[in-house]
Amino acid sequence: MLNKLFNRKMWGFFIILLIILPILITANFNSLKSPEKLIVKPSSNEENLEIYNSIRQLTPIDTSFTLPQNFNEVSRINRVDLDMNGRNEIVAFKKKTNENQGTSSIYMYIFNTRNRQISEEDEKIVKIPGESIKYANFIDIDNDGKKEIILHINSMGFENIYIYNYDNGLIKKTAEYNSSETSIKLNFFDYNRDGKMECLALIQNQQNYEVSICGMKLLNNKIQFDKYETSYTVESLDKVEILNGRISDNYFGSIITYHSLRGSAVNQLVIYKNSKFEKVIKNESTLAINPYNLRPEDINGDGLLDLPKVEQKLTNASSKDNVIITWYNWNGQQGDKEVLAPVSQYFYSFAYNHKLHIPDRMRDKIYIKIEKNDENYDYSIYYITSKSRIHLLTYTVMSKSTSSYENKDKNDAKITTLFETDDYVCILKSSNSAMMRKYGVDIDRIKNIFEMINN
Repeated sequence: MLNKLFNRKMWGFFIILLIILPILITANFNSLKSPEKLIVKPSSNEENLEIYNSIRQLTPIDTSFTLPQNFNEVSRINRVDLDMNGRNEIVAFKKKTNENQGTSSIYMYIFNTRNRQISEEDEKIVKIPGESIKYANFIDIDNDGKKEIILHINSMGFENIYIYNYDNGLIKKTAEYNSSETSIKLNFFDYNRDGKMECLALIQNQQNYEVSICGMKLLNNKIQFDKYETSYTVESLDKVEILNGRISDNYFGSIITYHSLRGSAVNQLVIYKNSKFEKVIKNESTLAINPYNLRPEDINGDGLLDLPKVEQKLTNASSKDNVIITWYNWNGQQGDKEVLAPVSQYFYSFAYNHKLHIPDRMRDKIYIKIEKNDENYDYSIYYITSKSRIHLLTYTVMSKSTSSYENKDKNDAKITTLFETDDYVCILKSSNSAMMRKYGVDIDRIKNIFEMINN
């Protein structure tokens, strides 16, 4: 009995590890020094554990569970009502590698459920040559009231898209698209909020690296791509990130973040208007270009996604650890003029997990200089005038694990603590009282603009 309980707990832990590991790996792979990024903790229960164990027992031992690259939408094992009969099917993805032949195959298993159990009698199997699942989803793409299975498989240099229909316990391939000359990235989203999903397809020409903005549809059992705009040259479509959400008061859309051939990270806004996809930023705006990738966020809580812009000239920092970021959102206009408007500006110290909100009246007028001082770092804040930079104050960041913090007199009344976390403390080192008064800055206001980046 104890052994069974121990094994059950161990398998539960293993399932949780399977779910969370790709999240951690991808966070590092994308190297997104992103403010406000949250990691959602996975959950597991006894029923999921039983289904996981059942699938392992019913499928070949030389296959292993494989995770689609869009794992924020689809997992290795999925509960989905494909035929919309009120009962969920179980869809699982596994992979088998033949090391002798150097080939791989993707297996899709579909099980019916009865009394929360699955059985081998109801098993349906689809075998597809390929190394990885670039995209998987369950979408009613033909608007027949039932969900199709969309699979995008990478196989020995070919991009293969398959659409399957599941009805009355039968699985049937509805359409297929293959190409060795292009790279493809799919994104389904309800752009016009009518309850139906539209498919944005980015298609890259492998010869000149140009990316076309297209719409993908299923018409007469054929996959059709409607090309709307040729947008940009991209280093690798695999590194392109797409974030969906509300991007203005009147539009939902996608923010596409890509690396250009020049090495910079660029943000582009795409909307679905008049039954076609359109770029919002017609000309490449300098406000949408960064030296490295940063994730768009709703920075001020108004429900709109904002674009980050690294202000390299406002600090002396040469790394991502300390940076001033101005956040912009789309003003709702289209055309050749600048369509991005500033929302707010922050200084981020990712190394010491704090940020400072720069008041709107001081936007682009604050310069921050970072210098190492023995075990600690000094952060000096200057006000920028037309002629010079005027020193306002300097604060020191101490790690609570250093000897300098241990030797500090915690009861010294002369010490002013500006901000403190479990690991670090920010202490006022010096200030220019006259200049602070001149520009309307006081210590209490400084304390109020400190925030933690990640709680």
